[in-house]
Amino acid sequence: IKGSTAKTGRPSRNRFVHMRSVRQRQVYEMFDDMPNKNFIRDVEEACDSALVEIGFKRPRRGDHSLEITKDFLGWVGLNQGRHGDFLRINPFVGIHCVPLMKLCDELEGEKYKKGSIATIAIHIGEICPDVDQFIFRPGEPIEPEARRLSIVIGEHGVP
Repeated sequence: IKGSTAKTGRPSRNRFVHMRSVRQRQVYEMFDDMPNKNFIRDVEEACDSALVEIGFKRPRRGDHSLEITKDFLGWVGLNQGRHGDFLRINPFVGIHCVPLMKLCDELEGEKYKKGSIATIAIHIGEICPDVDQFIFRPGEPIEPEARRLSIVIGEHGVP
């Protein structure tokens, strides 16, 4: 067999190295079309700003919260779907119950972080299925779609 060792008939190490580098190159080429980190950061910042305009607290990292009462926060999580030539944002909305989450963290031996996760949440598409998905494409304006996302959350996802 060409490219194999004479004794075993198995592909030689050099052949494996070549096959691996071809596969790696194919994987890297597959990801070349995906939105880059700068674009993703710009989308995240635009969505953060749009949610701040409707009263949500800007997070250092992670999810957004809106104080409803002393013990309850509105909560928004923006899951990302990274596709070939676009970024999809899948918002989840919910409630964070401060006393309950403090108790859960205490029982698990974790430090409590206000608003870090929802006590209960639902995908925005379950609440308003007729709303189009939130799609961001490189080269297209980001702010109008981020504003539409905040309007939908403000109308359908805030108690």
